[in-house]
Amino acid sequence: MLVWTTSVAFAQTDPVPDEPLNTEENELNAQDQNSLSDQARLIQEPAVLEVYQVGGPYTEGFRRSYSVSIIANNYGFGLRGRYDKLLNPQWSLFTHLTLTGLRDVSEQTYTDIFFGTQVVPNKYKRGLSIPLQAGARYRLFADRIDESYRFFVSGAAGPVFAFTYPYFNDADGSGYRERFIDYFEQTNDALSGWDEGSWTLGAVSEFSIGLDFGEDLSRVGRVEFSVMMYYYPESIQMMMPNQPAINEFAGPGEFPYLVDEFGALVYEPFFDSQSFFVTPMLSFSFGTRR
Repeated sequence: MLVWTTSVAFAQTDPVPDEPLNTEENELNAQDQNSLSDQARLIQEPAVLEVYQVGGPYTEGFRRSYSVSIIANNYGFGLRGRYDKLLNPQWSLFTHLTLTGLRDVSEQTYTDIFFGTQVVPNKYKRGLSIPLQAGARYRLFADRIDESYRFFVSGAAGPVFAFTYPYFNDADGSGYRERFIDYFEQTNDALSGWDEGSWTLGAVSEFSIGLDFGEDLSRVGRVEFSVMMYYYPESIQMMMPNQPAINEFAGPGEFPYLVDEFGALVYEPFFDSQSFFVTPMLSFSFGTRR
């Protein structure tokens, strides 16, 4: 009996030991994966939308304001009443009526320290002006400055009425105030001479820069610096139009002025009448908004 014998040879290999794990490398890999995941999440987030909105009275629902102003300019003090209509957070329209003085800027007032009387040399007439103007206002730096301080620029124009009346009792109509021993023309007080006054119509324009202030937006608080320009087609004589002509040949103690054959003074032109008046103005306003 034949017996087949088969032998199988197995190659024996030594087992390979496991490589030690690098924990630092694994931690770095994990951090990188987390960082990539965070970046992926950030990339997937929508962009932030910036909302631009100007605060102020209009934003809070106010549409109009009423105010009273105390003003000071080269002509003295005055009062102003004003109405504003708000169109949007930056633009508004307004109208105002002003009562202030009118005079020549060269005037100088002298006061008697004993009796308190005031005299303005060469003054011919006192004057009042009543401008009625309408204009527009624009708010500046609305997106940069807090709502409690609202800067603005504005411009206005309109008609102006001037009322002028005599500064002294010019009895002889010479246009000069005589002050001699035998003849003396008295000055009028502020309430005298109105019956001899006259009205003149002109035009006025005003340019301003100012500041609205206050956290309570229902109230008006405003300080404003302006330049006002008046024009009267029919010029106004504010200073004395005439003065006596000097007698250059008069000796010491002699009458210094020229006289005619009848003994009357001879006059020559002195101050010109004015059509243009310009003055800076500072105003403080208080009121309410609705």
